[in-house]
Amino acid sequence: MALMSYRVVAPNLYAMLTNYLTTFLRILMRQKIYSAINIFGLAIGIAATLLIALYINDELSYDKFHKDADRIYRIGVFTRTNGNEIGSACTATPIAEALQREVPEVNSVTRISGWPSTVFHHEGRTNNPSKLQWETLWRV
Repeated sequence: MALMSYRVVAPNLYAMLTNYLTTFLRILMRQKIYSAINIFGLAIGIAATLLIALYINDELSYDKFHKDADRIYRIGVFTRTNGNEIGSACTATPIAEALQREVPEVNSVTRISGWPSTVFHHEGRTNNPSKLQWETLWRV
């Protein structure tokens, strides 16, 4: 029993694309405002999709360049004031030492501050965390 070979004849692709382009141009010339609105909407949709994709890519790649990226954590705080809950990555200075002392899984901690000139005064003592905050950054 011999196998028969069948050749599938594809439609003329050039003629089909030419027909679509001609139809598009006719509609574009006949309904200019409607076409402009559609093209503008398509451009806005594509731009929004690209921006969302870039944002998601940035969020998912945060700290992935570290060798042990799966072991890096960021501490956050949620405070409630007058019924409003506010989330922040700012924490009190002693949290780093408390985490290292009380949580055995913590190998190393570091603090990074956006206010390098801040000086804290408490019970007659002065503390300038900007001199302390970078000391452990490169060991993490």
